[in-house]
Amino acid sequence: MFVDPEKMASRKKLNSFLFTMTSILSISSLFIYVTSVPSRTVTVLPWGNWKTSSPWAGDKECGEFVTRIVKPGTIPSRALASYPGSGNTWIRYLIEGASGIYTGSIFNDKSIASAGHNGELRNFSDGSTILQKTHHRALYVPAYMKYSLEWRTNHIKMFEGRAVVVVRNPFKAILSYWNYISTKSHTASADNNSLLSPKFQDFAFVGINRWYEVISDWLDYGTDVYFVFYEDLQENPVNEIKSLFDHLGMELDPNRLKCIQKHLTGSFERKKHIDENPFSLDHQALFRLVIDLASKRIEEKTGKSLPVQKYTYYKMDTTNVP
Repeated sequence: MFVDPEKMASRKKLNSFLFTMTSILSISSLFIYVTSVPSRTVTVLPWGNWKTSSPWAGDKECGEFVTRIVKPGTIPSRALASYPGSGNTWIRYLIEGASGIYTGSIFNDKSIASAGHNGELRNFSDGSTILQKTHHRALYVPAYMKYSLEWRTNHIKMFEGRAVVVVRNPFKAILSYWNYISTKSHTASADNNSLLSPKFQDFAFVGINRWYEVISDWLDYGTDVYFVFYEDLQENPVNEIKSLFDHLGMELDPNRLKCIQKHLTGSFERKKHIDENPFSLDHQALFRLVIDLASKRIEEKTGKSLPVQKYTYYKMDTTNVP
């Protein structure tokens, strides 16, 4: 159901009508979008007629919840931007679970869609999904290496400058992306010997540059940018998701949040992790400088800095250095 303010005689009548409707209708069949947070003006989003999925099928308390699209053209495009390996797919699972609305993507990755994230197959700009995945220019493929500043700024303009940027410790994000590059799997891990190869050395140096570029480009050219720090999300997923939706101006069903707390992992999780530090001293020195610069820039813009105290390998480690 979509409420058109022009059909109401006054804002007072509109607010009264919406209050009555949201009091008597189940939140499982509607989603409330706060279009103006300070005045708490609300619009009831219309659901689209398309595929649905049940993120917690079989659970007696949570199995009734479904994820779906909203009517195309309803929600403005907003990027879910990150360096690859930063938990983008996991946060999509949390966002979809919390809201009941699919996230989209510029990639059309069928392996992601097959796990129930059907919004992956939508046109990312059709206004039917809540956020749309992108890795900006960070993919380690020849075509992306050639993309210029003009491409990067135009890419941000496709989302009208709006984004949620997910930032993970680059040491861990680059290792995670290396696993994907080496195995073509979201859950498998690369052979440890590959981390000693010249290709990995180059991959890591390119990776830290691209990691920073995602952050700096959205800071420089974005107009409405919210940062999610992966380590904080990992530590307290429900609180971080609530904070994100407060920024988006969206009210959440507390019962969905309880189900997220009960089912935290989602479909893609690597079981095997690298224990020893695979980064050279040169890598470590450069990464730390870039991390500190990124943290300073984010803090200047948002008032919050990167949680570097939670970053594995952030402190210089000379043990077993290749």
